[in-house]
Amino acid sequence: MRTYDTMEVQSTACKSINSDKLIFNYAIRKKDMDEERRLNLLRTQRKIELRQKLKRMEEKIMEIIDEAEYTSAFENYMMNRISGKPRFMDDDSIAQAAESFIEERLRRQREKNDKLNA
Repeated sequence: MRTYDTMEVQSTACKSINSDKLIFNYAIRKKDMDEERRLNLLRTQRKIELRQKLKRMEEKIMEIIDEAEYTSAFENYMMNRISGKPRFMDDDSIAQAAESFIEERLRRQREKNDKLNA
């Protein structure tokens, strides 16, 4: 009952008059002050972004990057707007990092086993 009372919109159902179907609404939880502030900030930023884009379109200012060039083709993978499989660096840094993680995990496991045996 505590969860139900804290919701901004509680979950309810309406039964159809002509049939036995039930229609449910979506329960919405209340947002705290920080979430509400962040949401309002994002809305404001998006409005500014759209206004600036509209202004550039009206003034016929060319965009630095034409989004249509990057979104018209089918992309198997998407990484920084580069289509195709991602290319990784061929150096050994990833393998070295993986080895160090494995060594650290084995060291912790040995310490844990030593504590259990002692």
